[in-house]
Amino acid sequence: REVDIEVPKSVLKQGPMQHLYGRLAAELRPGMNDAHLLAALHPTPAVCGRPREDAQAWLAQHEEFDRGYYAGPFGWVSGAGAEFAVAIRSALIQRHSHHSRHDPTATSMLQQSLENSGDDGAVVENGDGRSAAGTGGGGPAEHTVHLYAGVGVVAASDPAAEWQELDLKTRPFWALLRHMQPPLEQSANINLAWCGLLVEELCRQGASMFCIAPGSRSSPLAMAASLHPRARLNVCLDERSLGFWALGYGRAARSPAVVITSSGTAVANLLPAVVEASLSGVPLLLVTADRPGELRDTGANQTIDQVKIFGGFTRWFHDVQPPHDSLPGRAIL
Repeated sequence: REVDIEVPKSVLKQGPMQHLYGRLAAELRPGMNDAHLLAALHPTPAVCGRPREDAQAWLAQHEEFDRGYYAGPFGWVSGAGAEFAVAIRSALIQRHSHHSRHDPTATSMLQQSLENSGDDGAVVENGDGRSAAGTGGGGPAEHTVHLYAGVGVVAASDPAAEWQELDLKTRPFWALLRHMQPPLEQSANINLAWCGLLVEELCRQGASMFCIAPGSRSSPLAMAASLHPRARLNVCLDERSLGFWALGYGRAARSPAVVITSSGTAVANLLPAVVEASLSGVPLLLVTADRPGELRDTGANQTIDQVKIFGGFTRWFHDVQPPHDSLPGRAIL
């Protein structure tokens, strides 16, 4: 029967992603139902190929891995209607027992669809550099995560552009699967090791929001925060603006944000926010870099004497000694 085009083909933007979108309307022929319509539409050429039968046979012969829910139809059916979508991004989480990690018979799988859409799709499987796989260490069980996303590949496709699109689609996955914090013995130097201890202790105490103004002297602090899996980051080049952002966060969350800055005048730019936090009773925690004692107050703007620079507007202050092999790690805590 006649098909009405309710929405012409257009681009639908969803955050950083965009999809081709359109909407059609029609009546089913007598004797046809929602199941017949689903069987006619799925799998689409985007996630299978064309001709469908030949493509399915080729995939069954060459795919030696489990797609999970990728390219599977999701939806609902009721007496009033039905709705279906195709999962073009999904995760397959495999749980391995400690003694039989490589035994497929001892593997139980949890599948979770992360997004349903009607966009183009081609499978991307762990091992080709375009998907993610991570294992959880420690404990009696480990997990492997297979991430699936895809793009439509046709005769006129530009391979470089398709890979760029695939990277964009998998970017939300990488935000969920952050790298684990490396062990202290793998730290590049003692500064990074001590800063890692400090960031870990702050996160354990509930201060996991780090506001970072980049600077050379504070690089170990910023790197330690960026490597910690529980740390959240807000980066701003202007220390004064960053201080007030942290003030607003503390007021709203009722817990302190941790402000990380370089030394010298960078610290002085935090004074307005410190004064307002002190007078209004808003929690605020500052972790500022400094020079070792012999390099302080040597005439440069980044070597000013910043010990107790905020005077009586702070409730607590501590001048941490430079890291040294003879000092225990608890000196930073």
